[in-house]
Amino acid sequence: MNIQDLTINSVYDKTLILDTFSIDGDLYGVGISLKTNSIVAVYALNSSYNNRWENGILKYIRNIQGNTRLHEQNAALLNASSKQTTIHVFEKSFGKYTYKGIFISKDDPVIEKDSLNNSETYCFSLAPASKEAIPKKIKSSQLDNSDDKMKLLSVYRTERDLVISTSKGERYCRLSNATFLDIDELERKCNSLVGLNIISTAKWGYEDDYFFGEVEEDTELNPSSNIHIEKPPIKNKKFSQSLQKPFADDERFVKRIIGPPGTGKTNTLMKLISSRLEEGLKPSEIAFVSFSNEAANEAKRRIMDEIKNNPALSSYNKRDFIYFRTLHSLSVALGCSGGKKFMDGKHMRKFDGTIESKEVWREMGAAETVTWRDEHFCLSLKSLANSRKLSVDEVFDDACEIETETSNPFQVERSFKFNNWQITSKDTLVLAKEWLRLYEDYKTKNNLMDFDDMIAAMNDPNFDKSKMRFKLFIVDEAQDNSDALWDFAKLVIAESKESIIAGDDNQAIMEQFGASPQAFLDLDVNEKEELTKSYRLPISIKKALDIGPGAKLNPRKFILKSDAKKGSIISRIFSIVDGKETEGSFDLYALVQHVLDLSISGDWLIMAPTNRSVNHISDIFKKYKISHYRKNEPITINKEKKVSRDIRVQTIHTSKGAEAENVAIVIMSKGDSHMYYRNGIHSDRLAYVAESRPKNRLYWVV
Repeated sequence: MNIQDLTINSVYDKTLILDTFSIDGDLYGVGISLKTNSIVAVYALNSSYNNRWENGILKYIRNIQGNTRLHEQNAALLNASSKQTTIHVFEKSFGKYTYKGIFISKDDPVIEKDSLNNSETYCFSLAPASKEAIPKKIKSSQLDNSDDKMKLLSVYRTERDLVISTSKGERYCRLSNATFLDIDELERKCNSLVGLNIISTAKWGYEDDYFFGEVEEDTELNPSSNIHIEKPPIKNKKFSQSLQKPFADDERFVKRIIGPPGTGKTNTLMKLISSRLEEGLKPSEIAFVSFSNEAANEAKRRIMDEIKNNPALSSYNKRDFIYFRTLHSLSVALGCSGGKKFMDGKHMRKFDGTIESKEVWREMGAAETVTWRDEHFCLSLKSLANSRKLSVDEVFDDACEIETETSNPFQVERSFKFNNWQITSKDTLVLAKEWLRLYEDYKTKNNLMDFDDMIAAMNDPNFDKSKMRFKLFIVDEAQDNSDALWDFAKLVIAESKESIIAGDDNQAIMEQFGASPQAFLDLDVNEKEELTKSYRLPISIKKALDIGPGAKLNPRKFILKSDAKKGSIISRIFSIVDGKETEGSFDLYALVQHVLDLSISGDWLIMAPTNRSVNHISDIFKKYKISHYRKNEPITINKEKKVSRDIRVQTIHTSKGAEAENVAIVIMSKGDSHMYYRNGIHSDRLAYVAESRPKNRLYWVV
C-alpha cells in the first residue's frame, strides 16, 4: 500500500503501517520513516499519559527521558515543519490503528506535570493540516503521487560532509554518520548525474538534514544520452582523507605513554590535541580511538571542555571530531563495509529461522530453536579465535572458562542442553563449529558482515591504505586491544604522521577476551614517556594499592600530588594482600543510606564485576527512588527522594578511565566472587582498576 492510499478514519493493521512507511521496529509513540520523510505518531486516549483532544487540537503527550530531554523522536516532532516532514497520526485502540490524517505541530511543546506517573512530560499541540498548510514538497511527493524530481547541480566534500547540491537545495551526507554507506561510490554516482534531472529515492535524516541513500537518474526526463550537458564546476572542495599524500619516513613519529591510575593520561592527550589544533590541524585530520564507545564519547566531551574557552578554536563543535571512535567504528568510517550491511539483531533472528530445520540439529537431538545463550557462546568462541588469530579448536577451552566467569559456572553446560540431556564438551564444540559454518554461509549469501569482518577487511592487502592517513593518530587504553586490532592499528600508524599510543598494562582487564597488553609494550616507538604523579588518588587508597593487587603486577611506582586528600576505605571486607576476610560485611542497604545522605558530598560510581549484579543494584536504587545512570542509561525517578548528583552504576570493565569522589565495589553473587577473587593476573588487574577509581572514599560491599 502507498501512503496516499491511507483513508481517514479507516482501521489498519500494525504490520501494514510499518510496511507502508518502511519503519524498522514497532509502533510505540513516534516512529520515524526516513525513506518517506514522514513521522508516524500513535496515541491512545485511555493510556497512562493524558493524550486528549481540545477544540480540534490533539494534545499529544511525550515522555521526557532523563537529561536527554529532547531525544530523537521529540526533536523530529519539533522540527517537522522546518524539515518539511509529514506527521501521520494514528489512534490505537485494542491493537487496531485508526488513521486520523496528516497533522502539523503548532507552537513549541509545553512541559506538563504528569500526576499519575509523578513525572514531567512534553505536550505537543497537533492540528489537522489543511491542504494549503501542507508543504509543497509534501503535496507533490505524498499527496499527489508525483515524483520528487530535481536537477543535480554539483557534488563536493567539506571536512565533515559530502554535499549534494540540487535545484531544491543542498543535501548533506555526514561522513562520520554514513555507516555502511560507500561514500566514494555515492560521490562518483552523483558526479555522473550532475546537470541531469533526478529522482530522490533516499532516506532523509532529521539531524542537520543528512542525506543517506542513492540517487537515480530519471531516464524518462532524459531519454537521450547523447545530449551534451555543461557540468558546473565543483566548488569548495576541501580536505578529503582519501586524498591525503603519503608522509615521508622521516616525518612519521610514534610515542608510547604509560599512565598509571589518575596520572592525567587523558588530560595529557587532550592538551596535545588542542595544541595541534592551534598549530593548524583540522579535526578531520585527527583520529582518537579507544576500546569502548563510552571512552570515545568521553574523549569528545573532554576535548570540547579543553577548547571551549580558546577563541582560536571556539568555532569547532563535537561533530567536527568525526574520527573519535572505537577501532571497529573507525574501520566503518574508512570504508571497510564495501557495500555490505551489518549483521544486526534483525538478521540474527532471520538466521535462526533458517537453521531450525537443518539436519545437523536434528541428528544431535537439538531443540527446535537455537537460543540466545547458544548464540552468545558461539559468537564468543568466534570472536576470541579471531582476536587471538587462532582456530576455534585452540580457544574452545578458554571460551568455556570465559563463559563461566562472566555469568555463572553452569552457563556453558546449560547453553547446549537438548531434550533434557546434557551433552559433553566435545559435542558442544562440534555443534558450535557447525553453527558457525552456517552463520558464515548466511552472511555470505546475504552480503552481511559483523564486527570481526570489519577488522579483517582493513587487513585486506587490496584495501586502499591511503584512507588510513592522519596527521595525528591516538590510541587510548591501548593495552586492551587484541592482536587482530593491533594489526589494524599498526596499519594506521604506518600511514600516519604522528601516533601516540597510551595505556597502562597494569590495567589490562580484557586479556581473557583476546586483549594483548604485551603488544602495547612491544610496539616499536621513537619515544617513551611515563607519567609518575597521580592527581586523583587519596593517600589511603594509594597505600592500599601499594600493598595490594597492583604490587603483584609489573611494579610501577608513582607519587601523589602534594595536596592529596587523606581519603578513607569504608568497611574493607578482606585483606588486599592475602585475600582473607578481616572485617564484617557492609550491607548493600547501608550503602543506599550513604548515597541518600546529602552530607556526603560528590558524585558516586558503584561497580560490580558482572552485568547481572549491576542490574540488581539498579533495581534496588529504583526501589529507594534514587535517580542514577545504569551503564550510561539514565534511570530518572522524579519522586520524593530525588538525588540531585551524578550516580553511575556499571561494571568494573566499563569503568576503566572513570573516577568519582565516592566509589563502591559491590560483590553480591557467586559469579562476582568467582570473577573478582580468583587467583591469577586477571583478577589482580580487575581489583587494581576498581580500587583506583576513588578521589576520596572507597566503599566495600559484600
